[in-house]
Amino acid sequence: MTSVQVRMLGGFSITCGTLTREYHMKARKNWLLIAYLLLNRDRMVSRKELVDLFQDSAYSTDANRMLRNRLMRIRKCLAPLSEEVGEDLILIQYNGCRWNPNIMVSFDTDQFQRLCSKARAGNSDTQLRLDIQQAYGAGFLPMFHEPWLDALQARYAGLYKIA
Repeated sequence: MTSVQVRMLGGFSITCGTLTREYHMKARKNWLLIAYLLLNRDRMVSRKELVDLFQDSAYSTDANRMLRNRLMRIRKCLAPLSEEVGEDLILIQYNGCRWNPNIMVSFDTDQFQRLCSKARAGNSDTQLRLDIQQAYGAGFLPMFHEPWLDALQARYAGLYKIA
């Protein structure tokens, strides 16, 4: 199974082999949609759900067209990574879209949680503390301030404080 590495702590990037795509402010809503699909990778996300979350007032008259255009831009942005793995990273169907279940995802948040677990287990090693600080960076997807992300951002901030 093909694998990609996703960094969501301190920034946002997707890496496959030697290729990396990083968050750019110009494409903020596209990257926000990518994050949503990654965080919900275990299911097909309906077009209605995506339109409700990401409707842009500039396209309010045709939200479905806005979503279709956004998904095309995302596929174009991720095309080099898709070519590297030999499959589309995001599968788009009539009723919705999803992260490709054939592509395994490795998140930096998993490593961060393992480090925090070690610290909570009583390991007060200075190097472990530095590793936790470095892993956390500026927080979980710090460039985004969306209601659907609040709980996850608070969760990782809480883990960081406890560790």
